[in-house]
Amino acid sequence: MGQRFMFSQPIQAEAEQRQNQIENIGLAVTTCGTAPYVHLHLEVAARMFGHRGIPLLVCNDGDTADEEIEAINRLCDQYGADPMAGPHLGHSWGDLRSIQWAIEWAEKNRVDVVAKMSRRFIPLTPWRHSLLCLASNNPWCAAFARRHDDRRDGLFRTDCFAIRVSSWQNEKVKGAFDIWQAKGREFVEAGKPRDVNVEPLIYSLVKCIGGWQHWDLIGQNFYRPYEKAMQWRGVLPCHYGDLSRSLGLPYTDADFESHWLTNEPHEPGVLLKPCVSGDLLILGEDADGNPVVPDKVQL
Repeated sequence: MGQRFMFSQPIQAEAEQRQNQIENIGLAVTTCGTAPYVHLHLEVAARMFGHRGIPLLVCNDGDTADEEIEAINRLCDQYGADPMAGPHLGHSWGDLRSIQWAIEWAEKNRVDVVAKMSRRFIPLTPWRHSLLCLASNNPWCAAFARRHDDRRDGLFRTDCFAIRVSSWQNEKVKGAFDIWQAKGREFVEAGKPRDVNVEPLIYSLVKCIGGWQHWDLIGQNFYRPYEKAMQWRGVLPCHYGDLSRSLGLPYTDADFESHWLTNEPHEPGVLLKPCVSGDLLILGEDADGNPVVPDKVQL
């Protein structure tokens, strides 16, 4: 009969610590064209972390002129970012697809935590170390974000939040994203764009896979200026212009004004809302009360 060995408590603790260690943090910038915003984001990252000093992804929701797509691809090549683009799905569905892309890219590139930032969320202070500490000290949290203090529902923000990739490496989670993307393409191809409320959808999912922790890079109020980051509703195009000129980039205020608002049409009265019932996550119901996604996803 062979000998049996048991790990002592210190060795087990050390093994668990190594398993939860965060070694690589990446950044995914999500956009729909708008090369000036992408350029500003990538330049800020290079100034904070050095040229090619952090893994970078640019997710482009398409529906832009060929010259702008080419400009974004040239920027990615210049700054060492990986570009991903696809057919235009619109603001909400495109944002969901970008989150899915960021997770898949992070898995492929061995990124432990990926920060997803929308094009108009520009950090003004180095954030990698604070996120490293937050993720390392809360090893079971699936996401790092901040509540919408300006909203009564108290949902967390998705214009900027960070994802612990290992928590999302679940076939059921991937299946949920596949279902949502299929539904988004169905609406777009039918010529009847429908909106989806991304924040409660992601919030509900995060609650099922480990919860989340507060990240103070993100401001308390989406509609007010914040010293650590430029938030879309809290600043004006001229502020992006000021920052770009201070960094030596060749843009005017008008370059940022042209991409300021994205008022995409959607079918009135159809706002898809997710819900969680026990450990079941479904997309929601349409205006007639019918399930939008008939197949519930067991998490």
